[in-house]
Amino acid sequence: MPERFRPAALAGIYDPRGRIDRDDASSRITRVLGGIDARSPYADAWLVVGVTGNGFAEVTPDGCAMLEGRIENRVQLAQALDLPATAPPEAVLAAGYRRWGDDVLARLRGSFATVLWDAPRRVGALAIDQLGGRSLFYLSQGDGSLAFASEIRVLLDFLSRRPAPKESAVAQWLLELSLSPRETLFEGVERVEAGAYLRLGEGWLPSTYWFPRYERPDNRASREEVAAALWAQVVRSVDAKTDPHDRPAIILSGGIDSSVVAAAAVELVGRGKPAPRTYSAVFPGDGRIDESERIDSLVDALDLANVQIRLQPSGAFRLALDYLDVWNLPLPGPGAALEQPLVERAAEEGATVIFDGQAGDEIFGRPSFLVADRLRRGRLISSLRLAASFPPPAGVTLANRWRGAYRIWKFAGLQGALPGRLHTALRELRKRDRVLPEWLDLPPGSYDPQVPDPWGWKHYRGPRWWAGQVYTVAKMRDALGSNDYIRHRAAVVGAEARPPLLDVDLIEFALRMPPRLSFDGSVQDRPLIREALRGRVPELIRLNPVKSNVAAFYYETLAGADLAPIRRLLTEGDVQVAAYVERRTMAALLDERPGVGGRGWYEWFSAVWKLATIEAWLRQQADSTFAERTRAASDVSPTARADHRVRGRQG
Repeated sequence: MPERFRPAALAGIYDPRGRIDRDDASSRITRVLGGIDARSPYADAWLVVGVTGNGFAEVTPDGCAMLEGRIENRVQLAQALDLPATAPPEAVLAAGYRRWGDDVLARLRGSFATVLWDAPRRVGALAIDQLGGRSLFYLSQGDGSLAFASEIRVLLDFLSRRPAPKESAVAQWLLELSLSPRETLFEGVERVEAGAYLRLGEGWLPSTYWFPRYERPDNRASREEVAAALWAQVVRSVDAKTDPHDRPAIILSGGIDSSVVAAAAVELVGRGKPAPRTYSAVFPGDGRIDESERIDSLVDALDLANVQIRLQPSGAFRLALDYLDVWNLPLPGPGAALEQPLVERAAEEGATVIFDGQAGDEIFGRPSFLVADRLRRGRLISSLRLAASFPPPAGVTLANRWRGAYRIWKFAGLQGALPGRLHTALRELRKRDRVLPEWLDLPPGSYDPQVPDPWGWKHYRGPRWWAGQVYTVAKMRDALGSNDYIRHRAAVVGAEARPPLLDVDLIEFALRMPPRLSFDGSVQDRPLIREALRGRVPELIRLNPVKSNVAAFYYETLAGADLAPIRRLLTEGDVQVAAYVERRTMAALLDERPGVGGRGWYEWFSAVWKLATIEAWLRQQADSTFAERTRAASDVSPTARADHRVRGRQG
């Protein structure tokens, strides 16, 4: 691991046979973590585990509790356990595990990875939070032991032998830019799912401790009542993510989601919480994506300090190499070219906590599969009307609007209404007819077209609208690796990511809202949170129907400044991804460049990104210096940024 950066992490070995060489295991943990807490690694006959100095450890002869992350409801739990309100989080965890056993996990709130161990009973748990804000990776070793760590880079450094790339996972990444639950890109290495844990005893068993439970919404509540209750829950969620000593920064756009966070944070300033500074990417003169007018309106109304940074389309590939070098993972998307410069600037100005509007689309958006529920109850006309109420893109003709409504009805209504087993069987019958991208030439048997199953949520117990929302708000981000990326982008600059909307209580509240209220009274998206924002943000923000599509920026980055090194990577030397693609077709793809708005332009930059990042990852596995050497090339451009407008520097 580069000496310039060591992530917060925990790591360890579990051996139910009790044959661990504790001295060897302890020295390995110390080596990979570096500067671990003096009270760890903890060792007994079955378990050796350590946590970095900025983690937490409670170690006694009766067991241990180790934590990497943050427990938001520490004080409430301490009171329930008859502990002082000042009790540190590791002491609360240890006491909670002794009293409640595995049930303590569902009581926790926050973003965490934890190891709990009861030495007299020889039982324990390796767990992460409900939404996957932290991670745990593990590998069953040949000697019957289990190696684990909260960052995959730490686990790889901990192992005596690096696992090979997993071919089916690489193929799945190229297809979907996501992996199956518990899967990683390394052979034999698995990850704990969000809301799950490994139960330790005579062996280890993946188990779930949290999954949303369907509760019938109160359909008597008015839109105004639900909007008010939703706002109160948003404020509580932002409050839980903020401590008085924090120096928070908000990555702010001119859209609804980050505006929600900003307005709630300002409301909390009057309750003793710190005022945030805000950081925004702007594109003066580019009417397609520039939001500076709305940002100005918002920060003026809320009296917020704001730094606007003008960005040029470059540097995504360089950031992918940086990410690979530090985390040994492919960067999930080119959005880092917009976001990382803002996070870096915030850290330069002293920010310790990074907020943003992550997950707002999912939490506040329409529960689309209410269309399927109407159809399943025989309400054909109602289902069609519901599909027609989705807002059309600006400038769409009436005829195209109805065609769009029919496509929504076919997807969210007809396909959504099919019974889960029947839908799976139909997909199985059609799997041989799946049309792969032209550039993709996967070996037979290298991928399963049913995995991941985008319709797997049909097996959840509850109405279609609710089941679809559960997957969207509680499971999808974990599959995409989005939460790891959000955590990583802040960690490398010495800050902590705490996305306020990624909150268990907020998500559970959203899943109880009457779904019809997300369709009533407005053709705009997210009507309930817009109602909640009435009087809290300018109408220019609250009623704006347009969401800027920054995909054009990503395309211009990959088709412009970043293309030369990507082309060299994918066409010269021993191209590793050639095992999954047809090289001539891939070369033709790189030459194609359809232009923004041209036929297949979105698919073009998505394909180029997947190919470039997985090729770099594959080469890094064979040569750990690859990313460092490649980014030294003269044509690997950094992100290009300059101040556009700065308000409220003082304070």
